[in-house]
Amino acid sequence: MKRIFIILSLILLSMPMFADGFQYFDHCKKLYKNSRYEEAKEGFTLCRVYAELNNSDMDVWIAKCDKAIAVKKEQAKIEAQRIAAARKIAFEEHQKQRREKNLIYISTNARTLTADYSSMHSAIKGNMQQFHFSDKEIDARWGVYITANAREQISPFTESQGFHNIYVDGVVKIIDLLSGEIFFEKEYSSKFNQTNISIAVRKAYDKIVDEMSSDIVVKIDASSL
Repeated sequence: MKRIFIILSLILLSMPMFADGFQYFDHCKKLYKNSRYEEAKEGFTLCRVYAELNNSDMDVWIAKCDKAIAVKKEQAKIEAQRIAAARKIAFEEHQKQRREKNLIYISTNARTLTADYSSMHSAIKGNMQQFHFSDKEIDARWGVYITANAREQISPFTESQGFHNIYVDGVVKIIDLLSGEIFFEKEYSSKFNQTNISIAVRKAYDKIVDEMSSDIVVKIDASSL
């Protein structure tokens, strides 16, 4: 606003005092007509200060600008309140839907010895068929977050016998997505020995998936009552 005032002042100072003053006055009225009230007010103020125009006319126009600016601010305030209220209603309705539908969002991050183990995600869901799931975290009531990694423990005995001693370590965290509270978190570990390393990894994962799924079902069932 200060910059506008300076620019307008320079423009007016560069004009012949009498001839251009009325022309600029008309320009300010056009600004007012186009709802550019702040700029119009600055212009009328400059007309009063630097041009030989009727001060009472300028006072009237400045007062009109002040009134229009106040109305504009009040309208903006009312509109902001309306938008905030609408957003609050929409948010509360969305939260209600999340609570009623009781959807579960599952995120898994699992790895074998050398690659991602994407099968864990479908295996967990397969053990929880009594529930309904959401692919979007924002639409779910419960968030189930699982991390797991396979590792091989090598010993002289297993090496001499041709066995692979595979462990899978993991963590399950269940969050109430409506409140953001963590109401269940537990560490898991499973073990399987096999001469075929791929089978050993898969079997170790099968064991930990069963353990995790069982606990998840019990906790969410209990929390949904």
